[in-house]
Amino acid sequence: MGFDGRFAWHELRTGDVEADTRFYGDLLGWTFAPNPAGVTILAGGGPIGGVSPVKPGVPVHWNAVVACADVDGAAAAARAGGGVITTGEPVEMPGMGRIAPILDPDKAIFAAITPGPGVPEPSPRTGAFVWERLRTPDPAAAATFYGAAFGWTARLSDDASGGVFELPDGTRVAEVLRTPPGAPMGWLPFVLVDDVDAVRAYAAQLGGTADEPVTVAGIGRFSVITDPKGAMFAAHQAA
Repeated sequence: MGFDGRFAWHELRTGDVEADTRFYGDLLGWTFAPNPAGVTILAGGGPIGGVSPVKPGVPVHWNAVVACADVDGAAAAARAGGGVITTGEPVEMPGMGRIAPILDPDKAIFAAITPGPGVPEPSPRTGAFVWERLRTPDPAAAATFYGAAFGWTARLSDDASGGVFELPDGTRVAEVLRTPPGAPMGWLPFVLVDDVDAVRAYAAQLGGTADEPVTVAGIGRFSVITDPKGAMFAAHQAA
């Protein structure tokens, strides 16, 4: 599988599919097609994720999904490392593949999937998800956990305050950052946009909130946006 170990899908779990598709469609230009679980998100002509209902009482959130050849093995490694498979065992999703929703030891939500035909290989383009950041109190512990589940290696700073996760061939798949108590934790997906300032301004008009942009030399600018229901993502404008 050509994208083993990479983030292949993103699912917005929400209590109001209709309202959230309207927000993201207006903000990012996404379109949507019905599927058995909710709707599929389309960007640049192809699927990049979905929106589906969540049980009452569960906070609205983005669920980042990692492709792997052996989802049962990844789930077993996650459980052995202190994670929780929220469905008990991996489950079959018609057309999507075999998936395991997981909470890591710090309760960060993500999933592992052995993809079916409904999950295409990731293709960076405007409107698509292009990067991930894990916000955690302990990057070194996270490196051990995700390394066991997906075979990622970690390049951490000398003080282990952050770094990157890589595939065995050196391809970078995500960033990890030590986050102080009280700050948002968990996985933060990044969406490629043409104009981060325009997206920030429009998000506020639509009822969301947006942090001040951050510039990373040679990479670009991004702003963390919280949608009206509380789910967070980052709008990223490439350098």
